[in-house]
Formats: sequence, C-alpha cells, structure tokens
Amino acid sequence: MILPIQPELAKRLEVPPLLAVEILSPSTRQRDLHLKKRAYEDASLGWYWIVDPDAPSLTIFRLVDGRFVEEASVSGDDAYRSTAPVTVDIVPAELVRPRNADHP
Repeated sequence: MILPIQPELAKRLEVPPLLAVEILSPSTRQRDLHLKKRAYEDASLGWYWIVDPDAPSLTIFRLVDGRFVEEASVSGDDAYRSTAPVTVDIVPAELVRPRNADHP
C-alpha cells in the first residue's frame, strides 16, 4: 500500500491509503476480486490495482463517487503509464518474467 507522507500516521492508519496493489493467487483470487475490492471501496481507498501473474495482466481501478471504475487494463507486453497516484511505467509480462543472472 502507498500512504500519504504524514509523520502522525506512522503509528496508526487514520486515513485511507492512496493505493493498494493485489497480486492474484489461486487461493485468494475470488477474495481479492470481490470482497477486498468492496472493502476498499467502503474505506474510500483511492486506487486499487490488481496484478494477475497467470495472464499476465494489470487492471487499474479508481474510486469515483464511492465506487471503483476501471481506469485501464493492460496485459502481456503492453505498457501502462501511471501518473496518479504514483508515476510509474508497468509492463505486466515484465513483472513475472524470470530474471537473468546477468541482468538483475
């Protein structure tokens, strides 16, 4: 999770995180796609990203009027450039590609 930088939050989370990223696995897939998504909506979490390593894919949800709407979905070697809540370029296939010992 990504939290706003506020020293007073170091001991206890009092505001919703800016972003939660879930990595799907067979044992938690349904919980992450449904129960957690709804819980994060209810908590007013701004962004919810779901990474499916089996596809590989990335689905981006943004909170709008209290509900998540799909902002983007990319898979394989397609790139996604995020500018909010963080600036980052992500290629789903690179998240699961084995690392070469020569190129960490």
